Amino acid sequence: MRQRYLAKNNSLPDFSKNQKTFCVTGFSQTEENNSHPLKTAERKTAERFIMNTPTQKSTSAYVLASWVALAVGTAGFLIGLWNAELGIEEKGYYFTVLAFGLFAAVSVQKSVRDRLEGIPVSDLYYGICWFGIVLAVALLAIGLFNATKIDMGQKGFYAMAYVLCIFSAITVQKNTRDQLQLSMEGEGVQPQAPQYQAPISHTSMKN
Repeated sequence: MRQRYLAKNNSLPDFSKNQKTFCVTGFSQTEENNSHPLKTAERKTAERFIMNTPTQKSTSAYVLASWVALAVGTAGFLIGLWNAELGIEEKGYYFTVLAFGLFAAVSVQKSVRDRLEGIPVSDLYYGICWFGIVLAVALLAIGLFNATKIDMGQKGFYAMAYVLCIFSAITVQKNTRDQLQLSMEGEGVQPQAPQYQAPISHTSMKN
């Protein structure tokens, strides 16, 4: 990505004070003023990430292994839950915790990746994603700790299957996003970069 940009422009982007070029997932955008919704630290992180970290293709074996791990972890958790001597309300609780944890894990990976690539992510959404994954793990731990109908062996099985599901879900999300970005680069498809609009100052409104 970096070599292709340099070959086309013969220079690095000009991040001057009056005219700034922001690289967002390989796209450039020029802004004529100094205001920008991205924080300075986030912008510098995005510039460094894009210039120094080209997109790498995951091997087919790694992609297949991540999908197999997700399928095995989810199937093992659900099969064990189906055959457990628990009430329907308890089974529903553990199933909901599993679904919540998978969604939270994917959301955390997406929000972290977005910030690294310079895509704006609000602090509120970023915090909610991390709170969701922590809450999901805490709910499972509390449920297993207080479960009287499940012995220690079964508790360990559910915990290991849950961890496998969370880890594999993050890996699958990462591989899927990498493959999508590589396919877009290979086909030369360039989606429209997000349009940023500087906030209107009170002085300009008065004039």
